[in-house]
Amino acid sequence: MASNAWSVGRSLAPLLGLNAFAAYLMTAQGVVTPFLATTWNLSDSEITFLAGVISLGALGTVVLTRLADRSGRRRLLLTSFLAALVLSVASGFAESLASYALLQLLLLAAAGSIQVGASVAVSEQTAESERPVGQSWYGFTAALASGIPFFLAPALAGIAGGWRWMWIAAALMALVGPFLRRALDETRRFERAQAAGPPSGRG
Repeated sequence: MASNAWSVGRSLAPLLGLNAFAAYLMTAQGVVTPFLATTWNLSDSEITFLAGVISLGALGTVVLTRLADRSGRRRLLLTSFLAALVLSVASGFAESLASYALLQLLLLAAAGSIQVGASVAVSEQTAESERPVGQSWYGFTAALASGIPFFLAPALAGIAGGWRWMWIAAALMALVGPFLRRALDETRRFERAQAAGPPSGRG
């Protein structure tokens, strides 16, 4: 049983890696909030307003994931990964609160699309009997990656503008970009749906 679980996790490695990246980004958004308040002298109400603006990115996730039903899971995941990578690094160099809020809104849309797309792909890429194992790996990698920002925060707290490195560090994920492009396949379920074509209307 343990060997089978490991085999499932290994087969889903590209999806689990993308899920971990998205979980890191979404957790970091909350962890950096106290540092933002110091950098831009934000009051509690201004921090709340900033969080509200950024949360609108969830609407972008809805739109992007709907497009995945037409263009495929693989394209959604790779496009969202590239967008999240660029937006995260750009957030680290944001000079104004307005530009940071816009970048983070878009980043939330991209990261949310990765998480939703990866979850769907995990379900579609595993046999019914292996699906609980696949979803367990999905939850485990998300939980593991979500803890990273909390470990980084104390180390960056003593550095002026140290919070920016939490976003810039995402550039390291560019190293696995070529691997993801090669290893990430379209889901078999989507390929079958594409081959079948749209349902024919009644004449």
